[in-house]
Amino acid sequence: MPENQIVVSGGKASGTGKKYPARINGSRDHVRLADDQTIDGTVIMGKGTKRELNIRFILESTYRLPADEWQKVSGVGKIIIDGKPVTAQLHWYAAQGKWCELKVKGWYDEGQV
Repeated sequence: MPENQIVVSGGKASGTGKKYPARINGSRDHVRLADDQTIDGTVIMGKGTKRELNIRFILESTYRLPADEWQKVSGVGKIIIDGKPVTAQLHWYAAQGKWCELKVKGWYDEGQV
């Protein structure tokens, strides 16, 4: 599976073995990913781009993967809010096929703030 892809099946995201919460940007609130979806992302920073990832050494020390392998990825996926799927812009960090720190960065569905 590519680093810039997250597969969610049966409430579990590939590579995590658990239901993975996404943090809403600028808050402590968390939501979960909708089941049975594949979220394709675009690498926006880090390995393979011209933009340096400024927290790569923090990620290296936290997740024990080399600093020069980390990428920041952006994609669009469904999250669950009040029991309903909502389309959102998501950002996460990826290295060596693993991903972490999924964040909701923006909303695509009307009525969401």
